[in-house]
Amino acid sequence: MVTQAFLEQLEWGLSAALLQPTTTELRGYWCDGILGPEWEADYALASVAQTHQLILRAWLERRSKGQSPTQHLYQLVIHLGPHSYHQYLQKQDLLDCVPEQLDSTHVALNVEKRVLEMQLP
Repeated sequence: MVTQAFLEQLEWGLSAALLQPTTTELRGYWCDGILGPEWEADYALASVAQTHQLILRAWLERRSKGQSPTQHLYQLVIHLGPHSYHQYLQKQDLLDCVPEQLDSTHVALNVEKRVLEMQLP
């Protein structure tokens, strides 16, 4: 289940992961908020059972040296691993599925398509 607490924990985890980028694509970004699913199909049990994904939205800001910060809304694709998938199908809160030490190896960013992907356990 997607709760406000889950969205906040995800925001903090993504921000921490983006602060320590392992690739240049992630450098300078931080998460400024996560919005819940926009369409019912993005969180309906039948859809998630089939795709093993949740589609959320994330505000990402990029700060570059000598430039004003820019903020854009990205599609956030959450790939559910076995634990988070089971939790979601059981209508359990996903809060405990966000790793305490989320790092940039869990995150992929496509700036051109404005898509951010991450993996939960």
